[in-house]
Amino acid sequence: MTETIRRRGLEPGMRYRSISIRDISKEEAEELQLSPSAEVVEIERALTADAEVVAFSYDVIPVDHLGGAPDPSDITGSVFALLGRHGHHVAVATTELHAAHGEDIGWGEQPEDASYLVLVQNHLDGEGRPVFLSSTYFIEGRFPFGLVRHR
Repeated sequence: MTETIRRRGLEPGMRYRSISIRDISKEEAEELQLSPSAEVVEIERALTADAEVVAFSYDVIPVDHLGGAPDPSDITGSVFALLGRHGHHVAVATTELHAAHGEDIGWGEQPEDASYLVLVQNHLDGEGRPVFLSSTYFIEGRFPFGLVRHR
């Protein structure tokens, strides 16, 4: 996202709502192919372009992918760069697209009565192994999307 925003000639930024370490949920353990006793880092952040919030992102990263439980203050910037520093590189993501609407999405500077394009993703490495999960809610009208389909 950071590079996509920058390529559009805008200044990318992030505002963190929370960073915490918690037990993995049953559903997350299945999607990430991890033990039900695993721990994850959960990140909630707003993505900005020229200081305007364009999306709300919720990320779930296995603690083991970060070399153990990190200090939350060490988590800044791109999740891809963070994982890359620990030897985990995302090659592809399986993505579900949804439209969403509701007061329980996001926080702070939400536009009134906003609609969102939601990308629910499981990010995989080059071998097809899950690396992390994300759900990103893009505020309608603030971030353009295009779709290229191949046959």
